Amino acid sequence: MARLPLNWLVAAVLLALCAALAGYKAFQVLHHHWHQDALYQKYGVDSDRLPYPEGADPRRQLAVAQRRAAAEDKLVMVIFGANWCPDCLALHAQLESDTVRDYAQRNFEIVRVDVGQFDKNQDFAEALGVTSRRGIPVAVFFDEDGQLIGATNDGELEPARAYTSRQILSFIQQVAASRQIVRP
Repeated sequence: MARLPLNWLVAAVLLALCAALAGYKAFQVLHHHWHQDALYQKYGVDSDRLPYPEGADPRRQLAVAQRRAAAEDKLVMVIFGANWCPDCLALHAQLESDTVRDYAQRNFEIVRVDVGQFDKNQDFAEALGVTSRRGIPVAVFFDEDGQLIGATNDGELEPARAYTSRQILSFIQQVAASRQIVRP
C-alpha cells in the first residue's frame, strides 16, 4: 500500500479544517439573519424599511425636523438606536402602535438615528448631550423653538421591551407637558 507524503496529509487536514470553519461561519451568518428576521417579525418591522436608517445624515434630518416643528408648533424627539437592538425595535413598535401613533404624530417630529454597533453618529449624539453609556435607545427632546429639553441619559427608555404602549404614551405626554425628562 502506498503511503501519502506528509505534506499531502497536512494539506488534507487543513482543507478539512477550512471547510469546517467555513461551514461554521455560514451557520453564524444564517443564524444572525434568522435572529434579525425573528426580531423584525416580533416587532412588526418591515426589513425593507428599517426604523434606524443606515447611512442617513442625522444633522440634515434634525434640521428638517426642527423647521417642521417650528412651523407646526411641535416638539422634536431624536431617538438614537439600532436595527439589531430589541429595545429600539420595541420602542419603534410602541410609537407606531394605535395607542401612541396619533398623539406622537400630532405633537412630535421624530428623527431616528442609527448608532450601528456604537460606531456610528457618536459625535452627533455627544453634540446633542447624550452622555449615557447605559445602552440604547436614548431619546433627546427639543421644544418647538429648538431649545434642548433633555435626554434620557439615565436609561429611562433602555428597557423599552418591558413597557406597554400606554406607558410610552404617558411618558411622551409628560415630556410634552412638563418640558423635562421623566420616567415612563
